[in-house]
Amino acid sequence: MNKEYLEKFYEENKERLFNSESEIGSVDDLTDYITSTISSNVQYDFNLIINTNSLFNLDNDKDIGDEIE
Repeated sequence: MNKEYLEKFYEENKERLFNSESEIGSVDDLTDYITSTISSNVQYDFNLIINTNSLFNLDNDKDIGDEIE
């Protein structure tokens, strides 16, 4: 996953993201929201389970968002 882009996107939009129904308060929350949405949509549309950790190499991105905190 492109950490730099997500961090920039989060910083530019954090007020809107936090004040949304999902109350996204960190880059980690944003990452969780994106992966959950993709997983849910694939499951709903195709009745398939997709491994978003493998899809986005999330096992290698454990430190995402640390620079912001």
